[in-house]
Amino acid sequence: MQYTVYGGYNSSGVLQYVGQTCRELAVRAAEHLGSGDPVKERLFYKVLHNVPDLLTARGSEQAYINADTAGNLVNKIDSIASTNPNFEQAKQQAQLYGAVPAASTPGLGGMVADVVSKLVSPLMLFVIPEGGFDSLYNNSQRI
Repeated sequence: MQYTVYGGYNSSGVLQYVGQTCRELAVRAAEHLGSGDPVKERLFYKVLHNVPDLLTARGSEQAYINADTAGNLVNKIDSIASTNPNFEQAKQQAQLYGAVPAASTPGLGGMVADVVSKLVSPLMLFVIPEGGFDSLYNNSQRI
């Protein structure tokens, strides 16, 4: 059974919640959106990683929780406690599958920058010239 580790982002692109599920993300996100939680209802959810088992999913989720040095996450409990006998194995499996925040960036800042760049890069910005687009056409010279 495959597990999805997902993030909930606010309208500014800041990661505020991390979770894991073995169900479709759309189903889990709908539960958050109807949960009555004032923060989780306003987030948009996206897949961070797909992993093969629950232990790896917990290790991945916990890696994001531990990396949140800015206090942005609203997660109330750890995914896997450091006192759990499987904690180290979960952590290692998450790293093995690359299901952890980018090591080259401090905390979640790099993660947010990555998400924002993926959202913005497909957009093209147009500057409308003074006088509108018609002024471009009317002032252009044909060769």
